[in-house]
Amino acid sequence: MSNTDITPDKLERRSFLYRKFDKSKVTWSIINNYATVSSIIDLDKETNCAKHLALSDLSYLQRIGFKGEGACEWLEKQNIQIPISANDSLQDTNGCLIARLGINDILILDNIKRETNVPNTLEKLWHQDYSQSNKPCGFIMPRQESHACFSISGNHAPEMFAKLCAIDLRTEKFNNKRVTQTSLARLGATIIRNDLNTLINYLVLVESASAEYCWDCLLDAMQEFKGQIIGTSVLSVLAS
Repeated sequence: MSNTDITPDKLERRSFLYRKFDKSKVTWSIINNYATVSSIIDLDKETNCAKHLALSDLSYLQRIGFKGEGACEWLEKQNIQIPISANDSLQDTNGCLIARLGINDILILDNIKRETNVPNTLEKLWHQDYSQSNKPCGFIMPRQESHACFSISGNHAPEMFAKLCAIDLRTEKFNNKRVTQTSLARLGATIIRNDLNTLINYLVLVESASAEYCWDCLLDAMQEFKGQIIGTSVLSVLAS
């Protein structure tokens, strides 16, 4: 299937936001069986947008959660590194981002620049162990279906967040890999600072039912700073 033939309505999986994009102006690619917005303008212009203020839909990104008694111990047996403290995250040796939302509440997101398939693999392994073992191994949180995932990047991102969120996300106050669970535009949201090399970058997860509303709120807040929507290709390049 060529890029010109790829549209969300031709694939099994699609973003919660696919209706927000003008099909005639978007270049699509297939990642994790999703029709993904690869680019909207061109790479050079989107690179400049990303450094200033940009919003990208990362619905394609593999993600999963594990919660409850035994969850952390089970993940460590699968060679997953767990952050020591709650509200911290780290990049695991396999490339995934591991965020600790609570003592026994772990969120795992795949690498933004390449598919590791770790979340999907962990899901299969968990089902095997849950059915065969008497030891607690927590339970699965289906973050792929329950939550949308956005990327907000650029030097003006902290200023934009200040319009929608009470948490101070300025870089000198909110360190790279820090996590907060807060209210964003009156919605419950998880925000993770996950810089892409020198690019300031935040991941935002909100409940899927509120994805379109949150997207519109972010776009509205970005107007003051002339923020733009970008595709995923430029983020992969900037993360390399």
